[in-house]
Amino acid sequence: RQAFTEAVHRAVEELNPDLILCHHLYLLTSIVRREFPDRKIIGFCHNTDLRQMEKNPLWREEIREQIRKLDRICVPQKPQADRVCGIYGVDPEKICTVGMGYNDRIFRRTGKRDTLIPGEMLGDPAGVTRIVFAGKIAEKKGVMSLIRCLPETGLAPDRIVLDLAGGAGNQEEYQAIRDLAAASPYNIRFPGKMAQPDLAALYNEAQIFVLPSFFDGIPLVVIEALACGDRVVVTELPGIRAWMEENAPGADIRYVKLPSMRNADEPVPEELPGFEKRLAEALREAAAAGETRITDVSAITWRGLVRRALDGMTPENQPSGAAPENQSSLDQA
Repeated sequence: RQAFTEAVHRAVEELNPDLILCHHLYLLTSIVRREFPDRKIIGFCHNTDLRQMEKNPLWREEIREQIRKLDRICVPQKPQADRVCGIYGVDPEKICTVGMGYNDRIFRRTGKRDTLIPGEMLGDPAGVTRIVFAGKIAEKKGVMSLIRCLPETGLAPDRIVLDLAGGAGNQEEYQAIRDLAAASPYNIRFPGKMAQPDLAALYNEAQIFVLPSFFDGIPLVVIEALACGDRVVVTELPGIRAWMEENAPGADIRYVKLPSMRNADEPVPEELPGFEKRLAEALREAAAAGETRITDVSAITWRGLVRRALDGMTPENQPSGAAPENQSSLDQA
């Protein structure tokens, strides 16, 4: 807490910002609001902050009090807006639904997939389906279920390459996942944490992106993978289907029904076999599709997100030089 406070004071003193954007409606954002009561501050909800508030009593009342004082709160979608009101007691008028935004300068189709025969990338034999996962290598991201479901896809072990891109959350759990992968007959690789350009290249070399997460908001990785031309398999997280249909109509996505959950992000163990069968079926269908239905996701870029975040701010709340109609300021943002 002391380290956060010292760091934000250095930042504000050096930069003297018109507007402060704080990510996660949790401890750091509450500190910024408390320390700078006269600054304009927008908080961004990322869903995991809601889980923290529900599961962890640490300074809960103080955090709630300061979050209510934010000038504006941006949420990915309506389900988060409802929960923000309930958990923090925020005035609904302060909440703006902005969705997500991706960096279209990095995540885009490069044409590499179109110039190579299937499976030629990275030395794979012809006819191999490349599947990629990106995120924390953790059980709650559905990684263990993903590994276990591969035999049920009906695809031979020499016809799938699965890349699990990301770092470890819990080292013991990560090792258990590595052991499970090592025991699988399928080619499962761990490229580790990747810089965004490298991750975009990996998306462009794959045919299918999969995210079997048990808990998430609108996963940005789904949008990035679509922008790179991948077919997507994702769990039917609350609100995701409606949001994607509104912002990326016709996207090549297959949704997998979640198992029943307890404590927000823990699947009921007895329901995991059924979930893994549904996940395998979705992967099999995606592999059999052959070609991706390309969709336009240009409306959900960083530029679009900034427009939505600033739209409707009154002149007295609008940071100087950053009005939505000011194109040069928007480019800088």
